[in-house]
Amino acid sequence: MPDNMTPMLAPDGTPGMVPADQVQAAVAAGGKLGVKMLAPDGTRGTIPMDNVHEAIKAGGNLIGAAPSAPTP
Repeated sequence: MPDNMTPMLAPDGTPGMVPADQVQAAVAAGGKLGVKMLAPDGTRGTIPMDNVHEAIKAGGNLIGAAPSAPTP
């Protein structure tokens, strides 16, 4: 997968990867930036970025590198 892909969640909650140059349009259409996480039970998934702190408090862990802002 190319490095310029950003994890996102569609308005219906479906996770997916969006090219960095399409993130702004995806957010404008109701998508949310996503973060790949590992739940305490070992389940992997993508959650909305605004839920990351609560997920970590509950025992979740980030998968891979910490999220960063897409380059313009």
